Amino acid sequence: MEFGSAFAGHGRGRLLLVAALVALGVFVPGSQALGSFGAATNFAVGGIPSSVAIGDLNGDNNPDLAVANSDSNNVSVLLGTGTGSFGAATNFGTGNYPKSVAIGHLNGDSSADLAVANSVSSNVSLLFGTGNGTFGVPTNLNVGIQPSSVAIGDLNGDTNSDLAVANSSSSNDVSVLLGIGNGSFVRGSFIDYIGSGASSVAIGKLNGDNNPDLAVANRFSSDVSVLLGTGAAQTPPGGSGGVSEFGAATSFAVGNTPLSVAIGKLNGDNNSDLAVVNAGSDNVSVLAGTGTGSFGAATNFAVGQDPNSIAIAKLDNDAKPDLAVANFSSNNVSVLAGTGTGSFGAATNFAAGENPSSLAIGDLNGDNNRDLAVANFGSENVSVLLGTGTKTSTGGPRIKKVKVSGPTTVKRNRKATYKVKISNTGNAAATGVKLKVSGKGVKAKKSLGKIAAGKTKTVKVKLKPKKLGKVKVSFKFSSKNAGGKTVKKKIRVKR
Repeated sequence: MEFGSAFAGHGRGRLLLVAALVALGVFVPGSQALGSFGAATNFAVGGIPSSVAIGDLNGDNNPDLAVANSDSNNVSVLLGTGTGSFGAATNFGTGNYPKSVAIGHLNGDSSADLAVANSVSSNVSLLFGTGNGTFGVPTNLNVGIQPSSVAIGDLNGDTNSDLAVANSSSSNDVSVLLGIGNGSFVRGSFIDYIGSGASSVAIGKLNGDNNPDLAVANRFSSDVSVLLGTGAAQTPPGGSGGVSEFGAATSFAVGNTPLSVAIGKLNGDNNSDLAVVNAGSDNVSVLAGTGTGSFGAATNFAVGQDPNSIAIAKLDNDAKPDLAVANFSSNNVSVLAGTGTGSFGAATNFAAGENPSSLAIGDLNGDNNRDLAVANFGSENVSVLLGTGTKTSTGGPRIKKVKVSGPTTVKRNRKATYKVKISNTGNAAATGVKLKVSGKGVKAKKSLGKIAAGKTKTVKVKLKPKKLGKVKVSFKFSSKNAGGKTVKKKIRVKR
């Protein structure tokens, strides 16, 4: 996937080092084709935006944006023109330090409404839409301590929208609020002991019984809790309390500090799978579902620095689910192309604003291609990146040409210099690049650091062989984000 601006990245791919006297063209396995995108366009919002959602908020069939602004205690609504552009933000008050926003129909009319999780005030604000893109004063519902994420779905089969809220502090639980259908909610389940530091909640059908289930990312315990819906009868309208509609939580290990979880079908077997971004280990964990509510061991894929948010969608025209990840500390978005088998190609990174904290995927300009909306915590704006649906095969870091030159016959205990040229023809940077040379009586190391996209780096390596005769020398190339390769070369050492 490409964007029409300069991109620095943390992609993964295969880097192939061939010690040879001529340049070699190499195809990189795992470099997947991705949809192409235009340059990011930025739209101002409120203070410290933490979450973005896409939906039609004024009934004109054009997608609009809702952004939760943590520092200004409000939600910015940006109405779409249908061309990928958006009007100026209109702000609506919420509770204290809103962390998450979701769009749905909460009170039985045809107008879209907003649900906002407020971390400091420990409640959820409901903002009911008027149908023209404006919203009334918030109705606040108490939940657990420091809610960090809210999701909307029908959790009890009565066709009314309900709320699931992940509470991140000492309560370590999920609050379930059951909708009556008129904008009022009653207390349903209060699910405790799911993990430590619930940071994100997603709703989906995880075990094939047609009852909605929950997946919760727990940032302190480095796992994901799965809570299976039972379909049990729920509190009647106007009642109090509630019957638990979820079984006991089952937890599955992921990476360090998981912050966001998404549910989707990633490997073609029709079972729902999980994708989780891990801020502490800079990767995505993918867990394949069995169809019974259980999941296999996590497979990890590298992304950018400090990933905060993940979404699943088909981003190109190959009909295979892909991943998009907002990376807070590297100021970019990683896109990983799906193979359709549950595996993903190298991450390709695209510039966003400063400290992107949340992303959403939708068709923002009516061309049937998926676009990205990214909330930027540091620059206090939203980046919109429009997709073209076309493909490019240069995703991620890619070493296509390597040229090694130097003597094939050297003298013992005399230094011989070898020059290595490495060209990165991909559209993302290769980082932490190192070269280690070893053999009988031969030893050398060289750090290449970062090789920018489309650039060539030249290094000189001095070898001082200590053994006579034919020596097999290993050139071992490695990197932080792009694999490696070891190639052997024979040199002759004489007196």
